[in-house]
Amino acid sequence: MTGRKQIILGTAAGLALLWIGTRTFGRAAVTNYIFANEVDRDPAFGFKRPDYVRVSKDTTPPEVFPYYYTETWSPFPFVVVADYGVMWGVAGGGGGRRVYLWFFGSISSSELYNQWAS
Repeated sequence: MTGRKQIILGTAAGLALLWIGTRTFGRAAVTNYIFANEVDRDPAFGFKRPDYVRVSKDTTPPEVFPYYYTETWSPFPFVVVADYGVMWGVAGGGGGRRVYLWFFGSISSSELYNQWAS
């Protein structure tokens, strides 16, 4: 194998490992960050109430309202996109989408670029 092929394969393997790390650890960190910080101050959520239930993509929504939800995914290494919001009832809720940069425990968010309410 030539030196150029080794560099290309090494770079591809390194990026794949960084992406897998972001998907594994970054998504969980951003989800916890959202529930710890964004829920309190984001206007899409309204007011935080202690009886709201946390729901993620991997859990079944509860039968009772209201509840918070979040879904995160990682399109690139160190980038996590999150859809999140609150459901107040069968036909009511609000939420938005943000892009977060995650770098091994450090999280910074972009402006809310998509917001909805019903």
